[in-house]
Amino acid sequence: MPSSFRDPKTLADWIQLDYFRKPGRVWRIRNVLTWSIFVACLALVGATWWPRARFIYESRPVSSAHAMFNDNCSVCHVESFRPVTRLLRVDPSVRSVADETCRTCHDGPPHHGQDPHCSTCHQEHRGRPVLARVPDSQCTACHADLNAVGGSPNGFLANINGFTSNHPAWQRSDPGTVRFNHKVHLHLTPESVRGFNNPLVALKDQEQRCHYCHKLDDKPDATGRYMKPINYDQHCSQCHALSVGIAGSWEAQEVRVASERFAREPAPHKDPMTVRAVLRERYTRFVQANAAVLGSRESAEPPRWIAGRPGAQAVTDKEWLWANSQLHTAERMVFDGANGCGYCHTLEAARGPGALPRYLTSRITQVWFPHSRFSHERHRMLRCTECHREAPTSSNTKDVLLPAIETCRQCHNSQVGARTDCAECHRYHDRAREVLRGQRTISDSLQKP
Repeated sequence: MPSSFRDPKTLADWIQLDYFRKPGRVWRIRNVLTWSIFVACLALVGATWWPRARFIYESRPVSSAHAMFNDNCSVCHVESFRPVTRLLRVDPSVRSVADETCRTCHDGPPHHGQDPHCSTCHQEHRGRPVLARVPDSQCTACHADLNAVGGSPNGFLANINGFTSNHPAWQRSDPGTVRFNHKVHLHLTPESVRGFNNPLVALKDQEQRCHYCHKLDDKPDATGRYMKPINYDQHCSQCHALSVGIAGSWEAQEVRVASERFAREPAPHKDPMTVRAVLRERYTRFVQANAAVLGSRESAEPPRWIAGRPGAQAVTDKEWLWANSQLHTAERMVFDGANGCGYCHTLEAARGPGALPRYLTSRITQVWFPHSRFSHERHRMLRCTECHREAPTSSNTKDVLLPAIETCRQCHNSQVGARTDCAECHRYHDRAREVLRGQRTISDSLQKP
């Protein structure tokens, strides 16, 4: 006999017919979790409106150069939803950041022809510390075959795949007109300088003799890359002085002392017109201060003063003739003498005004490869002759004493470990055409009102 609890007549009494309207425990927990997650997501999205929390949207941190903008996305991303637009349109030309935005801070002068978009080479949010370090593939995409992309501008080699493969050797011709002999200057002896107090002779080490003339440029923007320009007054004048003196012999002791003092001051290393003017003034002052050279201790005429210039003594005819005579003798020594200007400088065929000689412009090259970068400071541990091996034996002015590319490849290869990528030595942008300098304030840079 069935139990009274299972009696069909009492089924409606012990079964809750509205059970579906009363959720169970599992359903209640699920609803609570669903709403909790929804509210949490809304709170998270709302929190991203706080400026310092927008890094949540970053795929990876920005580079070190842009670290100051890490919490202010709007500095670069001036237009919203650009990635979504690119995805919906299936248009790769839609960029997250426009080139104009990059040029707000980076002038980015052009390279050659039609330049690619900034982000083609400089991809942000990759965690790369230096955005300028682009892979070689960005360069060889064109330089592997320049003829296929419009030809080779400025005579550059049309096919370059890498530094260690088919990079051309350093080839340059010297446009300079100053005669110089490295071999003689690196092997000086006391006998070869004929009694001059030559500081190079005191330097026993050949490397010290190199550094006597070739010194690192210490300007703030040079950063030890190149050498200071060669300067006559600093590097040449102690041995190759443009000596001038007083022609003649004198009995008076004060004249002899003044003549010796006059001879100790060489002629200036300037253009011929300036040299003539300086020497004429010096000889005029000498004869006015030492009237004995004219044959008498007194001037032939009393001093005549020029109006408006107190203390300026007029020049007599005898003084003028004596000064011009001495000047003519000095010019022959300076301009035409064996140790004069022509010893180093190349004389032009035609003479200039006043029958003065004209010399070709020196044109001493300071930077041989303006499209590349090199740091002497980073190579300071090496001897100069390790790279400039032909310098001790070079006697021809036209010798270009650049290192051979094989010398560079001894260290710059994958086995040794020194860098060989294009960006190590080359810059893509032509910095000579850069114009954005000194145009911004700190507030502009930080995008603060």
